[in-house]
Amino acid sequence: MKRTDLSANLRLLAGYGKSISAICKAAKINRTQFHRYLNGDAEPTLNTLRRICDYFGVEEYEIMMSHTSFRELVRLRPPQLHETVDPFREIQNRIYAGEGPVNISMGYYHMLFRPDPETGIYYRALVRMQQATGGIIFKMVERFPRPALSLPSRLVSEGTGFVHMGKLYCLMQEVKFRRSTWFNVLNVGDSSNAPMLNGVATGSEPEGTSGIKSFPIVWLFLGERPDLRQALSACGYYRADEITLPPEADYVLSADL
Repeated sequence: MKRTDLSANLRLLAGYGKSISAICKAAKINRTQFHRYLNGDAEPTLNTLRRICDYFGVEEYEIMMSHTSFRELVRLRPPQLHETVDPFREIQNRIYAGEGPVNISMGYYHMLFRPDPETGIYYRALVRMQQATGGIIFKMVERFPRPALSLPSRLVSEGTGFVHMGKLYCLMQEVKFRRSTWFNVLNVGDSSNAPMLNGVATGSEPEGTSGIKSFPIVWLFLGERPDLRQALSACGYYRADEITLPPEADYVLSADL
């Protein structure tokens, strides 16, 4: 058995864990091999050493220090044990943390868009925006009371979002068939509780085609508790001569990307 500074440092760190078994399970290390590291019979690979350091909250260069120096470091800064973190979840949590309290109104919006300027058809959908523990959640209802290609009479989408640097980012997916996913970016600006949000939507069409579309969008605030029957009845698709829009909304929807 060959004692080294590394093995001594590992034994010191292991003393802070619940058990060797718990450490190996959380850090995803073979227990037999870990005992060999502790005894100085083998040294971990760089990848394994990184997992060990991540678990105990130390740096690679620190764990390679002389045992005397490392012991003093641990005395001043005791290990903070970390469970293995899913990197996808870690990045997602950081992104969705946003900026804390937001200056946009929670409640119901009419979402207006014109996906194909050549046809001149306008669409209106109903969106509910709510503040949740992990961020902002959305539910959107689209109605197609008249025959519309291969679309059903009603589509429901749900999603999540966050606010960052004056923009509202929203990712939504149609929940029944999951063929349509959209990413919306809307300008929030400095105004508090603006009655209109405008931005861009990019995603795939509900018909499930392979194309990707991008077009301007407008969200008009209806209130926290509007007449939902009336709000839903206004949803659908319209020719330009069948819908009346606020001038500022019409200007946004008529703009080229």
